[in-house]
Amino acid sequence: MTPGAPVKQALLDAGISTDVYSSYETSLYQPVYSIVAKNSNSKEQGRFVSVINDTLEKLVKDGINERTIEAGINYYEFKYREADYGPYPKGLMYYLTMMDSWLYDETKPFIHIEAGDTFDELKKDARNGYFEKLIKEYLLDNNHKSIISLVPEYGLEKEKEQKEADKLAEYKSTLTNDELEELVKKTKELKEYQDTPSSQEDLEKIPMLELSDIKREPAKDYNDVKSVDGIKIVHHNIFTNKIAYINMSFDTKCVPDELIPYMGLLGSTLSLMDTKNYTYPELTNEININCGGLATGTALYSDKVDFSKNTIVYEVKSKALYEKVPFVLGMMEEIMYNTRFDDYKRLKEIIARIKSRLEASLMGQGHSIAMLECCAQFSESAYYSDILRGYKYYEFIKKLDEEFEQNKTQIVDKLNKLVGYIFNKDNVTVTLTADDEGYD
Repeated sequence: MTPGAPVKQALLDAGISTDVYSSYETSLYQPVYSIVAKNSNSKEQGRFVSVINDTLEKLVKDGINERTIEAGINYYEFKYREADYGPYPKGLMYYLTMMDSWLYDETKPFIHIEAGDTFDELKKDARNGYFEKLIKEYLLDNNHKSIISLVPEYGLEKEKEQKEADKLAEYKSTLTNDELEELVKKTKELKEYQDTPSSQEDLEKIPMLELSDIKREPAKDYNDVKSVDGIKIVHHNIFTNKIAYINMSFDTKCVPDELIPYMGLLGSTLSLMDTKNYTYPELTNEININCGGLATGTALYSDKVDFSKNTIVYEVKSKALYEKVPFVLGMMEEIMYNTRFDDYKRLKEIIARIKSRLEASLMGQGHSIAMLECCAQFSESAYYSDILRGYKYYEFIKKLDEEFEQNKTQIVDKLNKLVGYIFNKDNVTVTLTADDEGYD
């Protein structure tokens, strides 16, 4: 759900949850759409359903904001046409996408990777109430749905472990000595099989790159350093299919140590709070309609020669078609200099959401968090990473959340000070990835 999405905002405003999100599972024959309210109370189940239904009914009756629909379609169409899968091979990702339809219909393997016509149809049908009809048919009038509460229970894990131990002990008591010896024998054989290395013959069956498959020449760097009005600009002149990638990197060496944790919070507030000229839902719509997204946050870079030297930079980056670059630059200026941090209600929502997401990462990535905490004792880069996104950052956010009411004015003051420290002409390096047409 985007920031300010009607159902999400209604649940937050009702105080039912501190973190609301949705998911759509497309890889099943029968797709499932879920709305999740995290950090809620099982007693709120009735209100949870009522608020969702009331909000959806209002959307069907009054219609969805046209700019919101346009923003949603453009966002996903941009991602589809850009097809940037980061570190993952594009061919593999196309294959996995094909399986969403191919598994269930052998005549339709390509419908999700040849979706250009689908976006055109959605743009046309949106004007005729298509999405309102979807809400009514598949959400409001759909009787095939479930309401599930996941409620933590203290000591449940130990209770399950004990039941499992009792079950195994009971089963063991029914076995004869010969049966026990057979189990021990099979377990030993399995362990030996697992520990035995594969034969050379089997290893050679694995496809491998040959040296001849790798070019001897290193990849060429395209770094054209320029200066415009005293600002350093690095132009990466490569083909990008008429998409410009813009990154403003601000050196944060002038930021006092006590404000460094607030840089992490700053990255979660810019573009997610009202500005002088836009509410945050309007801001989200304008960004998604006109470009491929706008993101901000900290990045930590080590010196390429001396790894003990580290630099924290604050990055504001976006991507857009060439003709939309002026819009992107204007929107970057809007969020950097005109964000209204004194919307205490919204700021509280953002801090509570950050806390919820960090707690979820502690559960799923506890080993990585612990390793970073340990490395922070002797590594400068790990030390700052811990403060900006590790366990130290979680402790910082947790305290802000717990003491928000008594400290909210100080939080806003520190965010405003950060803007003054970071966003100035003397700190910035701009990188632009585009061909000459995009640069001009």
